[in-house]
Order: sequence, then structure tokens, then C-alpha cells
Amino acid sequence: MKAQLTDVRTGHHPGYDQLTLEFAAPTAGATLRGMPAYSVTSRPSTHFVHDGSGLPLTVEGSAGLLLIAQGSSGWDTLTPTLVQTYKGSLDLRPGLPVIREVAEVGDYERVLSWGVGMASPACFHVITLTNPIRLVIEVETPSS
Repeated sequence: MKAQLTDVRTGHHPGYDQLTLEFAAPTAGATLRGMPAYSVTSRPSTHFVHDGSGLPLTVEGSAGLLLIAQGSSGWDTLTPTLVQTYKGSLDLRPGLPVIREVAEVGDYERVLSWGVGMASPACFHVITLTNPIRLVIEVETPSS
């Protein structure tokens, strides 16, 4: 499956911070038939390594999450000329209660990786939505 990243956004809601990645079909007129294979794992630090280059990347916070989407990219490589499908920032600093920074760790050989820096370790869960296809990570925030 080929999925094109089209949007990355964050937000705060009562009780949780939210990170959303939105995907579309790889070429105009095509239909994306489902969520790309993905994993979201907790990290004890906010130190990551850029895919492909191996360069270090540290995001704000004291704990992290690593999101990996297989068969996905912010670039449509299936068109005759390379087309950028995600034109937003590769380094978001929303300053939310828990999610402090979200940065692209890699977009290499159709494996898309994003690192999330959190103020402290937190419980999270993942939701998948359709129409459009979205991967949503909700991270619990401290109660007030």
C-alpha cells in the first residue's frame, strides 16, 4: 500500500493532547484503501536518529514516542516528476501540556518516521479514522 502524508497537526482537548497524521492516495484520482501499516512506541528519551543519514535528532521534552508508517511518504514518487504531498513544517513546537515537539525523523524508502517529545512519560492510545484516512495519537495530560 502506498499512502501519501498530507497533513500533520496537534491540538489539546480536556484530558489529552492529540497528534494527527492525515494520508491520501498516492496519485490524483486514486483511492487509498486503508491505513498504512504503522507502529507507535514509547521511548525513554527524546533522542532519535534520522533515517538514511544517521544524524542525531533531539526534540524538546524528557520522554518520547516514535511513530513509523510503512509504505508512506510526504513525496509522491509514483508520478513522472516528484511531487511533494506534505508541505507543512517538519518540526512542530505546539507547546501543549504534554506534547512539546513533533519532528520528522525520516522519510526514506517509503518509511515515514516522526518523533514526539513529551514533557514527561504519559499513557497514550492510537485511533485510526477514515474519510480521510487519519492516524490519531492521544496522549493523556495531567488532571488540573
